[in-house]
Amino acid sequence: MKKRVKKVVFSLLALVLVGILSMGCWIYFGGKMSNFHNYATIGDIPTPSGFERIPGDDAAYATYLRSLPLKERGSRLICYTGEEASYQALNYAVVDIPLLSNYEQCADACIRFRCEYLFRSGKYGSIRFRDVNGKALNYGGGASRQAFERYLKKTYEMASTFSLSRDLKVRPLKDMQPGDIFVYPKPADRPCGHAVMVADVAYNPKTGKKAFLLVQGNTPAQSIHVMRNITNPIRSPWFILDEDSKNLRIDVFNFKAEDLRKF
Repeated sequence: MKKRVKKVVFSLLALVLVGILSMGCWIYFGGKMSNFHNYATIGDIPTPSGFERIPGDDAAYATYLRSLPLKERGSRLICYTGEEASYQALNYAVVDIPLLSNYEQCADACIRFRCEYLFRSGKYGSIRFRDVNGKALNYGGGASRQAFERYLKKTYEMASTFSLSRDLKVRPLKDMQPGDIFVYPKPADRPCGHAVMVADVAYNPKTGKKAFLLVQGNTPAQSIHVMRNITNPIRSPWFILDEDSKNLRIDVFNFKAEDLRKF
């Protein structure tokens, strides 16, 4: 009997060890091999089994986000300075969009996608944000790409996670849509806030569960990328939504349920 128990315990420990080593190797090598399957766009990333992409409340915006191009297999996160980012593990795939400024960090990446969509749609009057003091930052350059990029650079310097979280409306987790943003301002016990955008959402009609993809920029300014779900390498990069959760652990970031916002 004792021998059998020891054998079972040993087998369990061996499985745990193999799991830990496999996870470590996956994170290490996965960080060096982004976009392993060479997907062309975010919309090409297959959903988890049983899930279907939702149209979204704003179908045109959801379509735009899904059309975002991805860089080829093996692309690394590059800082605005041209150097490789020191941390690559969360890089599932690099979005093929050039950085405009060293101020284009996490909140700014979310602002960038919304503005790019509105600009391409000709909705110039809808391009507006506020700075950290509440002053309106309205775009007035029409179809000029140069004027548009000047506006973005100015906005990056004057907006932040604080102003973004204040300007957006709270969205209940159960109603999550493509284009929503998880954002929290700088807390008292941490050096900075953070923001990540929900780039895609899928639904499982049998279980009633939602899955979602995230894209993020980071500090220092570096390549915007689809986030890897390091807690589940098989399902990566999709996260499964727990609608009843009060706190969400999204890899290395902690968000509260009320941190999900919408435009």
